[in-house]
Order: sequence, then C-alpha cells, then structure tokens
Amino acid sequence: MDQRLSLITIGVPDLAAARSFYLEGLGWTPVLDIPEAVLFLQVGPGLLLSLFDADELAKDIGPQYSAAPTVGNVRSRTTSAPLRRWTRCWTTRSTPGRSS
Repeated sequence: MDQRLSLITIGVPDLAAARSFYLEGLGWTPVLDIPEAVLFLQVGPGLLLSLFDADELAKDIGPQYSAAPTVGNVRSRTTSAPLRRWTRCWTTRSTPGRSS
C-alpha cells in the first residue's frame, strides 16, 4: 500500500473567520464552499483541506477530538499578521472535554 494523504478535515471554532482568512487573506480559491457548513481547499497536488464548524463536527465525531495548529510558514512578514490572527482564533477556544 502506498503511504499518502489526500484529505485533511479540521473543525474550526469560527468557520466564517477561516473562510475569510483563506479566501480573502491568502487569496485561495475554494474547491467547494457551502457557507455555514464546509469549505474545501486544494492545498497541494492531490491534497484537500476541509474546514468544518468545530461544534458541528463534534456532533458528528464526538467531543474527544482536538486540533489546534500553532505553527505556519509564510513567505514574508507581510503575510505573517493574518497568520498570527488566525493562530489566536484557534487557540482562544477550549476543546470540548478539556479546560482552556
């Protein structure tokens, strides 16, 4: 079996903020965008990132999930400000079943 990854699903605390970050902040084009439901982005050859509202995703998969990215790569200082704002957005919400 080939080792590969083709889809990453992440629950975000604010889907509208995530949409704004990727579409307006980074200028990425969505593969599929269903407001208030899901956003799919092509992030590499054969690799999709799907973003769901964290609370809705927890209802589907259970409250034991956790994901809080805190690192990102940027090409310049100009692009680092939106990334810092996005990181704060991720880290200001406690994961269900855990204290902040």
